[in-house]
Amino acid sequence: MDEAEEASAKKKRVSLLRQAAFTVEASEDYTRRMCFLGESQGSERAKTMLSCKICGKKFHKNCVKSWAQHRGDSNKFVFCKSCDAAYHCESS
Repeated sequence: MDEAEEASAKKKRVSLLRQAAFTVEASEDYTRRMCFLGESQGSERAKTMLSCKICGKKFHKNCVKSWAQHRGDSNKFVFCKSCDAAYHCESS
């Protein structure tokens, strides 16, 4: 592989990494919009939300599942943006 091919391959890798980072960020925004559509604190639905054990941020179980599917993550691990705590959603 000559120098020009190496530079081209490196440029492609950088482009793919940027695309991947953008995709993850877009999926996180998607979930934030889903989870914060005016849920009132005392509602029945609010009582069933998953709460991060570290920072207390709350998520709807279905939103977390949908987020994992939107990300294309077959293991369905989702990390809290605030503190990196992990959620595992079983495909049921």
